[in-house]
Amino acid sequence: MTQNKAVLSLKVEDETYKIKFRTGQTIRQIIDATRFRIYTGCRGNGACGQCQVRILNGEVNAPTISETTGLLKQQLNSGIRLACQAIPLGDVVIECTHRICETEIRYIAEADYSKETVEILNSFNWAGQEPVSKYGLAVDLGTSNIRVSLWDLGKRKRITGRIGSNKQGEFGSDILRRIRAACEDEKNVQVMSRLVREFLGEVIEDIEKKEFINKKEIGKVTVVGNTAMLTLLTGQNYQLMLNPENWEKEIACEFVDQALWSAELGIANEAEIEVIQPLYGFVGSDLLASVLMAQMVTDDRISLLVDFGTNSEIALWDKKCLWVTSASGGPAFEGYGIRFGMPASPGAVCQVDSLDQQEAFQVVDGRTAVGLCGSAVVDMIALGLEAGVVSEKGKLNVSDGRLSMTDDIFLDERDIDVFQRAKSAVGSGISCLLDQAHVKEIERLIIAGSFGRYLNEEHARAVGLIPGAKKVEIYGNAALQGCELMLLSPQLKDFVNKIRNGIKIINLSNYSEFDEVFINNLFLKKMEG
Repeated sequence: MTQNKAVLSLKVEDETYKIKFRTGQTIRQIIDATRFRIYTGCRGNGACGQCQVRILNGEVNAPTISETTGLLKQQLNSGIRLACQAIPLGDVVIECTHRICETEIRYIAEADYSKETVEILNSFNWAGQEPVSKYGLAVDLGTSNIRVSLWDLGKRKRITGRIGSNKQGEFGSDILRRIRAACEDEKNVQVMSRLVREFLGEVIEDIEKKEFINKKEIGKVTVVGNTAMLTLLTGQNYQLMLNPENWEKEIACEFVDQALWSAELGIANEAEIEVIQPLYGFVGSDLLASVLMAQMVTDDRISLLVDFGTNSEIALWDKKCLWVTSASGGPAFEGYGIRFGMPASPGAVCQVDSLDQQEAFQVVDGRTAVGLCGSAVVDMIALGLEAGVVSEKGKLNVSDGRLSMTDDIFLDERDIDVFQRAKSAVGSGISCLLDQAHVKEIERLIIAGSFGRYLNEEHARAVGLIPGAKKVEIYGNAALQGCELMLLSPQLKDFVNKIRNGIKIINLSNYSEFDEVFINNLFLKKMEG
């Protein structure tokens, strides 16, 4: 079936939520990617008959055998279908006839995985060893969000994936605030580590109930993340992050007591819990995982990978060497520091198509718009440039000093300045790597992380956020899928170590032309070169 974009309108009591999706998914799969959950008692095979919804408008597939045998004819005639069986063929309006609830833990839709992990693994010609346990867990520990996927190790099959907010945000929206809080009081480190463990425990419980697996059969856990998050998770060496002398050194982050962790998570007593070690100071194993997933170092094209975030990580493959750096752009890409900014969570405007038309925007989970995530900020500034109301210097040519999306949500010059500084930091990191590697043209641009999921490539180029490239690839779950590769095949460790040993680390603080390059990148225009 050809996948087209469509909208599912979900009626819950007096509210209607609009959920964007790609055709080919069941209604349950579409809703599971949001914070909503339809009550169910089976693994989505139609056996329990409890996930009933009513189709109010739009076309879906013909009733399946599970529906014709499990539902009454009168129910089918009145538009009742099973959410796990009904597949919308386009825009559709539904209401839930049975119980629905909300949760902080959301499913990761299969459509959000950029490539098949097993296909990538096979391309390395490593089949992996015979697993010693039935299930394995891959974890991408991010500053804003934590992503988890469960694998059947024997069948080499992903069972499910989950995503949720990193509750450490109460200690600060960015990593430096959290590190400082840790250095002020050791109890803060213990709390931040516990918050992550509790989240993982909740995810495992949710998976056990929803997917009908025995969590005691989870015998392997592999974790990647940025360096700061890994130091706070393990409680090791976080204080080293504040000393510039350590920014080009490896920082160890290892578990002291794996048995205690296994007991807290409720998984197998002898579970192997492995933290993939970061590369150095502000470049974590999440970048290493993304590089692995994107198959950068086996590619014959000059490739640039950018993982936008509070601490943006950048890698350049010049066909011989992998150049790596990090740029501290602040939390603007997650929406922080912007008046109406917020992470890409329910209620966040994630795409803006026009500043002149009402409702010409998309909202995460289809809720009422309450703020702007980073990709929407990019859209608004690019549209303002196109309309001539935003100058290259970030000045607004409007009477009220506002670049408005709605009457209540807008950007002002201060917001634009915050974005300019963030994008200039990343742009300067990119310019530095290209300069050091003597690269003039990028053949392949890889955008990793949640920020890229909703990013409009043309708008991003127009404001100078990303350089031009022959091909642009967006991998929202690159780090998680790279983590899955290392979970599935221990033999990849030798290959990963070769990548580590061949990396050239660039510390931007030692880049003599940084100030000049930073000032040039502040302008809202396409990157030079």
